[in-house]
Amino acid sequence: MLKKKRLAKGRKKDKMHSTSLNAPEEASHHESETEAFEVESENSEPMENSSGSAKRRHSTKHDGDDYSEQVDEGKAGYDPAAYTLLHELEVEWPSLSFDWLRSNYIPVSYPYEGYIVIGTQSAQGKANYLRTMKVENLHRTYEPPEENDPDEDWRRGKWVSDLLDEQEEDGDFDLDAELGLKEPATENLGYLEVGKSSINRIRTNPHSSLLAAWAGNVIYICDCKEDDRFALHQESSIECGKEDGWALHWSPLTNCNLTLVAGNEDGNVTFIPDVARSETRQTAVLEYSVQDIQLSPTEPSVFIAGGGDGNMSVFDTRSGMKPQLRWNSSHPSKVDVNAIAWNPTPSSGQFICTGSDDGVLKVWDLRSVSAHSSDAVVKEITGYHKSPLNAIQWCPGSESVCIACSDTETSIYDFSIERDFQEEMKMKSGKKSSSREYVEELQQLIPTEVLFEHGGLNYAKDVRFHPQIPGLIGITHFDGYQLFRPINWKSLYD
Repeated sequence: MLKKKRLAKGRKKDKMHSTSLNAPEEASHHESETEAFEVESENSEPMENSSGSAKRRHSTKHDGDDYSEQVDEGKAGYDPAAYTLLHELEVEWPSLSFDWLRSNYIPVSYPYEGYIVIGTQSAQGKANYLRTMKVENLHRTYEPPEENDPDEDWRRGKWVSDLLDEQEEDGDFDLDAELGLKEPATENLGYLEVGKSSINRIRTNPHSSLLAAWAGNVIYICDCKEDDRFALHQESSIECGKEDGWALHWSPLTNCNLTLVAGNEDGNVTFIPDVARSETRQTAVLEYSVQDIQLSPTEPSVFIAGGGDGNMSVFDTRSGMKPQLRWNSSHPSKVDVNAIAWNPTPSSGQFICTGSDDGVLKVWDLRSVSAHSSDAVVKEITGYHKSPLNAIQWCPGSESVCIACSDTETSIYDFSIERDFQEEMKMKSGKKSSSREYVEELQQLIPTEVLFEHGGLNYAKDVRFHPQIPGLIGITHFDGYQLFRPINWKSLYD
């Protein structure tokens, strides 16, 4: 196991950079409406009252305090020293899911640009749509001081913090202009209306220009080519089951690049070996809701489905659509599993990560799983997250995962970390009579494996690593989208 130095999360009453996503011309504006609406699903918290044009928030972890009160009182914020990049995109409607689009142009230095596809959760009775967008001018928001160069400190790091403090005192102060940086900007590209059902999940194909989106009980297959400026062209729609669908995954294998698997709240499981010929699909019905689903990174016919009451099922379609292995991941509590992530690296393909409604995060070794055994759990994080875990993704080529949680936090876990007691006692000496006592107390508060923690979110629902820009992470929550790169992002790949 590798030893890595964790970076403690920084908290300061500072502001972030934000930009607005323009509402599509095809959709109506809702700036003055305040209709309340809820996400009607078992694995999500209700998204209570919202105006159509979401307000920007600057917040951090709040222990029991009202979220909006913290914002209004100016108590919440981000420390820019904890990030090399942090931007927020405001939206017309909240989104339950999004994904990155791959581009032939891969930026190698700041400012970055990227492409995303978003799906809306509009107010009741309003149209929902898919939208592809370009996001540019994603500039560095913090540059650490150069070591042993105090003359540079005034314009590196501390200077940025001082400018942000000045911005709070002077509402007309323009930080981007002071730094000579252009404001992040978005450009609407493609648009596709899908009716009045919320878009629950979006996933782009890792090997082609296709994407899939769940809206109600229908999967929309769209093509969005870069040489067509990512315009959205609906290829097909596939009706699956009767209830809303959330589980959706493309095969990571290049020789199965059109294989898609999906699951519904009514327990319907659909395996489509070729989305160009959806009539070839195979189906099964489980006795529990399917909240997430993942295809194997090594076997084209194998996938795993999980959901209601913690049930997990492994399928091999060569033997039909009957589970070949079943177990309960949350025994004895039997709470729902909301998120599953199968490590996409072939050498680590035996590991899956699960997140449940009670905030428990587990890593499983599938080689040791049996119907009544818990020996397959190689890592377990309990008691740290107080709300449901809604989404998980492994960092490409890494032993790290990023999770989206309803308790305002997005955490990055590195499962190769071991705690270095000597270093921590040296860092914390003098703060308590016993440094060892301090470290032991810290262990109870923050799991050893936490590499970075990003707070201030409002019901985070989906999280995605950029597939081409290392360390760049996007997350969707009730108030919009946040794009960030932790200052210790290189530790993900050590």
